[in-house]
Amino acid sequence: MIELNADPVLVIYFEPSKETVVAGKSTPFIPVYLSEKLTGLYVDTERSGLSISTDNIVSVTKKEDGTKVFGNLEVQQKGETQKVEVGLIGRRNSMGLNLLLPMLKTIYDNVMAKKDYRIAYFHTNTLIFDARLADLDVNQSRENDLVAIDIGLEVAPLQEKETNDPVKVVANPAKNVPV
Repeated sequence: MIELNADPVLVIYFEPSKETVVAGKSTPFIPVYLSEKLTGLYVDTERSGLSISTDNIVSVTKKEDGTKVFGNLEVQQKGETQKVEVGLIGRRNSMGLNLLLPMLKTIYDNVMAKKDYRIAYFHTNTLIFDARLADLDVNQSRENDLVAIDIGLEVAPLQEKETNDPVKVVANPAKNVPV
């Protein structure tokens, strides 16, 4: 029997600077391996889910006498969100805790500066890519040196925004990237 015990990985990748895009370099990313042996953090709980909305649409035709004739039923579904919640536990002095918390808190600075970022998390059957931080809760007690961290990640569908602004594209043989 094959046993696979891969440690969870949280990857944070930030919006590249214009200089990075022009130079053809990739987006900077920071992987955090949530290995208890390496970082002192371990995953206590994982929860993932999808939210999908459903609209049932029936075509209705009115006759001349005012009666309604019901036609075909059409079902339209739309993905609302994909969510992952990860519960971590670590000790106050663990290397992973002292690395992960400041990194997650810099996301708030990115949000306030209107800079983009993404987060990916993967561990066995729990996978999420291109997510954004939805929640971050840190709980600690004076009773012991354990710290509980709850991270909520969410992917929302793209929403179209009409604009009259021209899109500038930097010529890059590998990939065209809007600036």
